Amino acid sequence: MDIAARRISANTLVTAASKRIALAEYAIPTLCAQRSTGRRNLTAPSLRTKAPSQRQHSLLTHITKRQEYSSSSATSPPPRFSYGIAASFTAKDKRFKPKDNVLHFEPRPIPVKRRTNRKDRPASGQDAFFVSQLGDSGDVAMGVADGVGGWADSGVDPADFSHAFCDYMAYEANNYDTESGDALSAMGLMQEGYDSVVNDKTIRAGGSTACVAIARTDGSLDVANLGDSGFLQLRLNAVHYNSEPQTHAFNTPYQLAIIPRSMRMMTQAFGGTQLDDMPKDSAVSKHSLRHGDVLVFATDGVWDNLNSYDILRLVSKLMVGSNAWTHSDDGINVTDRLSDYILKDDSPGSDHVKSLQSFLAMGIASAAKAASINRRVDGPFAKEVQKHYPHEMWTGGKQDFEILERPEPPTFIDQLLQLASQATFKTENVQQSIKTSGAGARHDTSTRQNSTSSPAASKAPLASHSPISTEAIASATEIKAAQPAAPSTPYAVTESVKELLPLLNAQPSKFITALIHGRPYLLTVGDTVRLPFHMPGVVPGDVLRLNRASAIGSRDYTLKGQPHVDERVFECRAIVMGTEGEPARIKIKKKQRNRRTKTVISKHKFTVLKLSELRVKDLAEIEQ
Repeated sequence: MDIAARRISANTLVTAASKRIALAEYAIPTLCAQRSTGRRNLTAPSLRTKAPSQRQHSLLTHITKRQEYSSSSATSPPPRFSYGIAASFTAKDKRFKPKDNVLHFEPRPIPVKRRTNRKDRPASGQDAFFVSQLGDSGDVAMGVADGVGGWADSGVDPADFSHAFCDYMAYEANNYDTESGDALSAMGLMQEGYDSVVNDKTIRAGGSTACVAIARTDGSLDVANLGDSGFLQLRLNAVHYNSEPQTHAFNTPYQLAIIPRSMRMMTQAFGGTQLDDMPKDSAVSKHSLRHGDVLVFATDGVWDNLNSYDILRLVSKLMVGSNAWTHSDDGINVTDRLSDYILKDDSPGSDHVKSLQSFLAMGIASAAKAASINRRVDGPFAKEVQKHYPHEMWTGGKQDFEILERPEPPTFIDQLLQLASQATFKTENVQQSIKTSGAGARHDTSTRQNSTSSPAASKAPLASHSPISTEAIASATEIKAAQPAAPSTPYAVTESVKELLPLLNAQPSKFITALIHGRPYLLTVGDTVRLPFHMPGVVPGDVLRLNRASAIGSRDYTLKGQPHVDERVFECRAIVMGTEGEPARIKIKKKQRNRRTKTVISKHKFTVLKLSELRVKDLAEIEQ
């Protein structure tokens, strides 16, 4: 899977690329951009994946190329954007290893038009990605290609098409003549790459979907998307834009392809059609980027297992927790020091991942792969299957069934905890504001703890090189799991409860009748509930502890309380997924006394929660 999580800022832009989880392959490039209005401006370098033997020595790239320009006293130069890339990836039959599968792209010209040898490709499996400077300008071209795995049944390596496609697009972008007068579009670049693959006689067959984009120094974004890949634009804790997939039918996306003549003749003889879409069939869209935007480019491996709010939650946790997005009286803003979070630390011996875009890319890749092998929580693909083919009884995520050994879920928390314990960060004090959302639901304070008390910090103090604080990372990714302070009065456990607790814990699936603002909701882990009101003071990604419940039970046993179950008996948490709104309704109110009518437009908003944890404590834990 190639994920692209891209950040944009009036001082920075981040990107990543992603691959389809149906093949269980992951690759995540993360692009960063910085916009400057001063005299010096950071321009976009030429970026391209290096061979593993060439890039193992360093995982971070510092953008060193700068451009000087002068401005008149009457006018100031327009703001400009510059870009940098990081990537994380793993093949479909391999476990996700964040330390080994992370790299930052370095500036590198592409003088020869050729496709990369198989041994020099990124370990992203059948999918590929590319990033390249557009000629000698500061514009940057990038894209992801999702190799069609079905060609393997015909003896064709699906990776040959997708990787060559990206190699040729990178070459065409890198050697583009900016003085020709014709602006290169994303669809035009896709056409150039496709023509080169068709003319490559070493590639006899294959196909892929594609999502190609060109980000320009003026903050404009040109995107051409063909198939079920796509991109997501996040702006300050909200989903600003979400692309729609292109499909001929369910699970049949648009795709570029090379079809051998013999196969075409067989199709004509026996009937049927071949999927043979062209770059001109892609959906083209143009967007304006702002300081602090985050763009996520991904193939269907991400979208089949994570929806837009899942990704928003992950990104918001890290952005807000690291103070890249900050809270103020005016709302959520972008920090002025955003570029410090993205540029590489050049101190000697700093070989570990420490940039913000690296954690964004790894977080999305890890969450997507974990969701793909989770059989309990239905992902977007599972819900589509249930809608079109209810008799299939499909549940959980979408994974590659060719995997012989089922890997353990590489969770977002575990991967970032491993990296945070090895990286070098500044130990800054980041004050987290804990807000109360109302009776029956409160912010979980167990994930907000100072880094100096963490086990990793106590074992190995971290040096002060990177601008991202360990506390911010721990807060953003819920690394810490300290228990909340126990009530002052001890809880007297009755004999009946002592007998019931082991029986409840012996059965895995549990339900809870949670009381949120006095309203009962029957929930299990993974359930999503839309509250009939807008909960003030919360943002997507916030973790709420539900401490009021009238009943907790399993298949055979139920624990009830009057008026509610004591909160010290259980742990229940929910994640704020976002806010939904109903269509605007127009009401006409008649004032008979004044003999006039009044038109009122009303639009209600609702907060959406997802139950993420439900646990009944054992007797020893309660008494302690």
